Amino acid sequence: MNRFGFRRSVAAALVLALLSITFVSVGPVGSGVEAASAEQSSIPVTVTASPTTGLVDNSQIAVHVDAAGSQITQVVARLCKASAVIDLSFDFNPTQGGNCIKTVFPGSTAPAPSASVSTAPPYLSADLNYRVGVGTQTFTLQDSSSTTVACGPIAPACKLVVALSVPSGIVYKSFPLVYEGQAVAPDAPTAVKAVAGTPASGKAAVSWTAPASTGGSSITSYSVTSSPGSFTCTAVTIAGCTVSGLTNGTPYTFTATATNESTLTSVASASSAPFIPGGARFTPLGAVRALNTAGTVPASPIATSAPRSLKIAGVFGVPADAVAVVLNVTAVSPTAAGFLTVYPKGTAKPGTKNLDFAARATVSNLVTVGLGTGVVANAGHVLIATSAGSTNVIVDVVGYFKADTGSYLTMVTTKRALNTGTSVPKAPIGSTVAKDIKIAGLYGVPADATAVVLNVMTVAPSAAGFLTVYPKGTTKPGTKNMNFAAGQNVSNMVIAKLGTGTVANAGYISIANSAGSTNVIVDVVGYFSPSVTGGRFFTKTAVRTFNTADGTGGSLAKIGAAATVKLTIAGRSGIPATGVKAILMNVSASGRSLTGGVTVFAAGTTKPAMNQVYGAANTTMSNLVVSALGETPGKVSIFNTAGTTNVMADLAGFFA
Repeated sequence: MNRFGFRRSVAAALVLALLSITFVSVGPVGSGVEAASAEQSSIPVTVTASPTTGLVDNSQIAVHVDAAGSQITQVVARLCKASAVIDLSFDFNPTQGGNCIKTVFPGSTAPAPSASVSTAPPYLSADLNYRVGVGTQTFTLQDSSSTTVACGPIAPACKLVVALSVPSGIVYKSFPLVYEGQAVAPDAPTAVKAVAGTPASGKAAVSWTAPASTGGSSITSYSVTSSPGSFTCTAVTIAGCTVSGLTNGTPYTFTATATNESTLTSVASASSAPFIPGGARFTPLGAVRALNTAGTVPASPIATSAPRSLKIAGVFGVPADAVAVVLNVTAVSPTAAGFLTVYPKGTAKPGTKNLDFAARATVSNLVTVGLGTGVVANAGHVLIATSAGSTNVIVDVVGYFKADTGSYLTMVTTKRALNTGTSVPKAPIGSTVAKDIKIAGLYGVPADATAVVLNVMTVAPSAAGFLTVYPKGTTKPGTKNMNFAAGQNVSNMVIAKLGTGTVANAGYISIANSAGSTNVIVDVVGYFSPSVTGGRFFTKTAVRTFNTADGTGGSLAKIGAAATVKLTIAGRSGIPATGVKAILMNVSASGRSLTGGVTVFAAGTTKPAMNQVYGAANTTMSNLVVSALGETPGKVSIFNTAGTTNVMADLAGFFA
């Protein structure tokens, strides 16, 4: 063979090509590399073969090889067991691995030689016509054991394997073969997904899409397997089945297989997205006042030495078996600057906070907190502690979380629903007429949503007061969602029940202002609905996950103007590494050098045009934030608009 071509007679080489094995040298002699290369190799080589179905004895398969710029030095083709993994020369050698046929199938009608090849310098591609046979061959291996390779309609499935030698190694490519009349396995199911079972504790309801091919006979059953744990369930239709025995709070993925009437089973499907069993669903309430320490006789402000116990479950419309509650908490005229911490009674007070306040200020914030469990004195209770001085406190119950009852959270790409300061004409909300806003059916919120998650901001109010957000068509409750001083821009997270009933009310909220007038900005962050694809809430002991003042979370510096810091959430602070749809955390900004705002959003996504924690220079402000996670392994971005500020974040739970 000359340096850049075939041997003088290609035909002479091809006479050696038999029905069961084709061995063709193409390029320069001696340049083949004996290397271990998987069938799905990273070496950029393309091999196609057609047809591979409807085959009979003596059928011809056209194989095209494209080495993508690499010179082909050798092509070898063999019929091999379909179950064999061919990624080593040992596997491919008939008398070593015992996976591939050694000689011609006895009794095959295919002629010999059974292959022809064509190529030309510079040998970057080749075409091979290969004739397959039908039969069974048993032969002895080098270790004196025997093996059998079979192809045909009454035999186990086989495949054509092409070994291609290029300077960087040997590439093995496989093509499963289907003969006429052959019983074949179905394709794998697709689009496997898991949602909460009923009950959600320890269960996953798994569904899938039917295989593209049934293998020529009807599908008789499906099987689902979890990872980890290998928990299983079976079904006879794509309606799905429920996997039990799972551990709440642990991420799982699921694969599915299909079995047909020929009792052949598909390979496993691609894994589902991670799923976490357990959790609780949300039920919104028309806000109910649970506590007003200034309204008692005598008044009973909360002091640093005595956290206040408040029973929630079993009263205020909250069932006795609720596991967590959503509260709007207001500090009224505290004697000193400080913060409130709300936590389950019967547990140690965490080193976190829910609401920051200055002396004599009146400040509100949304709080989501687990309820105490165990003995009667703790079950269904929360404790409210203040860090300094004493303060009156107002608590309004917004809703509750309970297993297997209520709605699921779905996050949306943040959308602005209202900005009274940019409308034409401008339309600030006064104290006499509430502002109605349609939410359901807009902003990515479906018509069957039961509640909406909003970021609400007051802009330049003319007088001190508060906003109340409530379902349109209901009586305005004597509660409040956010307090503000005259001229103060303040942001608060609001979870509001949506109006129901008539077309004029269904899907609407109303926003009422207690005094003067103020411009209001409303951004839609998410919603609760009956859709089981949404997230269930997993309450956890609050934990500090980020603090630029001491380096917790990896950043030991104030966040600068127009700067973003990324914070890894998944796999830290009790948050699972996968399967989390959103996290809930209280975010505080303190020590600001200039007036500005902080925005928290999924890393790797476009920053929404909203301020979640807004404050003047030298103030400390807080807001509850719900955010999806982005980028691997699961991060949020924290953006500061102006000046420099310390930022602190306390995780309160997650949705999955």
